[in-house]
Amino acid sequence: MTKRLFSTLLAAFIASTFCLMAQDFDPKQGYRLEIGDGLALDNLSGTITFSPVNKKSQTQVWRIQKSDKPGYWCFYSPSGDVALDNGNHGSQEGEVLTWSLDTRNANQQWLVEKTGTETYVLTCAAGGLKLGYNDTCQPGGHVWQLRGTNQSEYLQWRLVKTNLEIKTSEQGVASTNDWENEAIFGINKEPGRATMLLYASEKEMKSDAAYQQPWLWPNSSLRLMLNGTWQFNWVPKPEDRPKDFYKTNFDASSWKTIPVPSCMEMQGYGTPIYTNVTYPFRNQPPFIKGQEGYTVVKEPNAVGSYRRTITVPASWNGREIYLHFNGIYSAAYVWVNGQKVGYTQAPNVDAEFDVTKYIKPGIENLVCVEVYRWSDGSYIEDQDMFRLSGIHRDVYLEARQKLHVQDVRLRSMMGGRGRRGGDNFSRAFLGIDIALQNLNKKATDARIDVELVNPAGKTIQTAILQVSGIENGKRESTSASAAMSIRRSTASER
Repeated sequence: MTKRLFSTLLAAFIASTFCLMAQDFDPKQGYRLEIGDGLALDNLSGTITFSPVNKKSQTQVWRIQKSDKPGYWCFYSPSGDVALDNGNHGSQEGEVLTWSLDTRNANQQWLVEKTGTETYVLTCAAGGLKLGYNDTCQPGGHVWQLRGTNQSEYLQWRLVKTNLEIKTSEQGVASTNDWENEAIFGINKEPGRATMLLYASEKEMKSDAAYQQPWLWPNSSLRLMLNGTWQFNWVPKPEDRPKDFYKTNFDASSWKTIPVPSCMEMQGYGTPIYTNVTYPFRNQPPFIKGQEGYTVVKEPNAVGSYRRTITVPASWNGREIYLHFNGIYSAAYVWVNGQKVGYTQAPNVDAEFDVTKYIKPGIENLVCVEVYRWSDGSYIEDQDMFRLSGIHRDVYLEARQKLHVQDVRLRSMMGGRGRRGGDNFSRAFLGIDIALQNLNKKATDARIDVELVNPAGKTIQTAILQVSGIENGKRESTSASAAMSIRRSTASER
């Protein structure tokens, strides 16, 4: 009788233990993972933290999905389209994070064990550590994988069902916005090139103070600065922007003004945001969406609309005219005299547009720029810095001849042509590659005179490049090369 009773109790214990360990979850059901005194596991822009329980917060909703490891589960955040991950810490204690859902990844596989009537412990397959808090459980606190037992207070979670509807319609759907399309980072932009300053003549160049002191503003008859005061309008989201502001008959008389270059936030428009690796918007590339707990809830993607007029010299008639931005954060559309010119995205590099067919030399012209604070490119601009936006570098117009230098590349090597390095410092090789662009109506020959001068203005070496039959009417570049062999100067030549 005693033996039979013992067997019955043992079987009941095993069955009870199995029930505590073997859990089953509906992958469509949402759960809120609560811990401590009224806190919940929160996915704020890809950062796992503790937040006060909010039954209306989508970032606190998790779905529990089967992993490829039997008995283990993945915790998926539908609002962020990411999964709970142990941060690749293995068997070491460390802060957890989010990563793209991968049911085969041991870092995302969690054993769910029931430890009480309403509490559970989550153990990671990669290392065997458990999910919890490592210090005090408070809002904004860090979530870690830790050592401990199933009875440790700092590891006890409550899985609370929630039927909160999660808006995920944008997931997997292409956006119609250029600034949410990773395949578009420029429309009608000129190809990148080396920085150059053009002058109408050698005399004009050498008479400019910037020739000897390059930190000064250049004074060239072929460059017209657009820095200064622009009319300006700011809105917190694209839907509120004045869509017709670029039209020549648009009334912007009530608009405020802003200095260019500058950042909108430093002029009182919008909020400067400082963060390190945490995105200040929802981590759902390529989309730009507001994120709870951050400024972008109220300012999801601020738009600054810029307008100014400029009179272009009549002497520029017959030349090719380019509009050049040294930097716009983060994306922008450009119009001239009511006509759309193009789009640019890349805040810390130049953007250049051919505006010849839009500009009218000799009279006043209207230039309009629509700047978006965030774009899909903002996902790869994430680093330890203040997040600011606007036309933050110089803007200017430049006039070029129909046949002009489109790009130039200079390569210098010590030791003479064909040699790299070595200890022969008495000679140096300077390679010159120049790309020409011919926008005349017929094929054109060209001669390029290259002169290397020392700081005193004395010519050290010269080269002549001859190019024939540069194709006409197309925006194709023709490259020509030359080499200068330069010997070491004597004391009297320096």
